[in-house]
Amino acid sequence: METVIIWNEIEDNIFRLESYYNSTEYIEDYYNLMKNGICFVVFERSGRLFFGPSRFVGYKNNNIDDHRKNPTKHGRETNDAISRIITSDPEEDDILEHEYKKYCLSIGLEPSPTGTAGNSRKYWFYGNREVRSSLETDMVNILGQNITTEKEQEILCRIGQGQFRKSLIKLWKKCSVTSFGQINILRASHIKPWRVSSNHERLDKYNGFLLIPNLDVAFDKGVISFDNDGNILISSKYDYLELEKLNINVGMKINLKEENKKYLEYHRKNVFIK
Repeated sequence: METVIIWNEIEDNIFRLESYYNSTEYIEDYYNLMKNGICFVVFERSGRLFFGPSRFVGYKNNNIDDHRKNPTKHGRETNDAISRIITSDPEEDDILEHEYKKYCLSIGLEPSPTGTAGNSRKYWFYGNREVRSSLETDMVNILGQNITTEKEQEILCRIGQGQFRKSLIKLWKKCSVTSFGQINILRASHIKPWRVSSNHERLDKYNGFLLIPNLDVAFDKGVISFDNDGNILISSKYDYLELEKLNINVGMKINLKEENKKYLEYHRKNVFIK
């Protein structure tokens, strides 16, 4: 069978596959495709997510009858075709994995821990990026209310940090202290630490600085902080000459936003080593 070459062909396949959920004849095929898929195209329409397994939606004008007859159903073939259209490769994604499992449960299907043969599921996302952002926030809120495992803590941190970093890059555009501009090197540093912040505070762009790595570590460990005028504070427990080897000096200053100050007050009282 020919593979898809334009997005509309993928979209048509996703909606055709969706129609099988309401078909007595094809419902089991639908369940099997959804449960055993490894790579999924995730398509958003009017705020709802549709999941299309690559081995089905990657073949042109596919349907269940043709799919049954197809001796190949080669994931690598369809993955390559879909990646060319969406211009990215499928990736592991904690947020979309959560949404996939939630969808499976909503249709009475018990999702397997992984895809076929124990491979981790991967996803392409195609749709409204604002919807994707709302998924991130939703995931943070869900896990933030009841974190029970180390894995959930890891997911929460990863999701929150990704969204948080994006907002800091937009706000600061470069290192908040030094004006160093290589974004890929800079770190998103919470002022009030993540572990003690509320869900809102964890994602609040004013609860963070964009810092070069040496300043990020020093700030996180309480070696340095800043007063309300933005002047650097250096812990008396540390040798200034040693810190100068890290290019940390008493002349450093940050152009604070007014909204930073309440978080800095917490940092000075509870993180900074006096």
